[in-house]
Amino acid sequence: MGLSTSRVAITLKPQDPMEQNVAELLQFLLVKDQSKYPIRESEMREYIAKEYRSQFPEILRRAAAHLECIFRFELRELDPETRTYILLNKLGPVPFEGLEESPNGPKMGLLMMILGQIFLNGNQAKEAEIWEMLWRMGVQRERRLSIFGNPKRLLSVEFVCTCPRIQGLGRI
Repeated sequence: MGLSTSRVAITLKPQDPMEQNVAELLQFLLVKDQSKYPIRESEMREYIAKEYRSQFPEILRRAAAHLECIFRFELRELDPETRTYILLNKLGPVPFEGLEESPNGPKMGLLMMILGQIFLNGNQAKEAEIWEMLWRMGVQRERRLSIFGNPKRLLSVEFVCTCPRIQGLGRI
């Protein structure tokens, strides 16, 4: 019972307010998925600008299309009565050397958020934009976290050296 995503364009233009809402919802869904709890529609609506909430079904369809085509996640309605959703990984486990034994762990989630931010900004992102997005998620540059260690080192050493997709960021 996944959402129909076949008719949605797969390009984002973040300067377009509608697409900005899609990008915000997409980021929320990827972050919320890390908790492994169902995602309520009411939570998703909070990330949509008030003047676009009436267009929620279309925004959700577009976000679902991006999740499927970019991240290979399917957004599936879990319970129509409670309006809850889950993200299903369509790829399965893929070994990724240097991140963790579990590719779905916190580091992989953080890497996917960063790559998603780069994609949503036209395959480029300024260092300040990446850190702003991470700050909104509660990850601060100098604050050591038990699940990531030192975030600044993680991005500038581990991710940049092991992941060619974000080597263009340079030293963070």
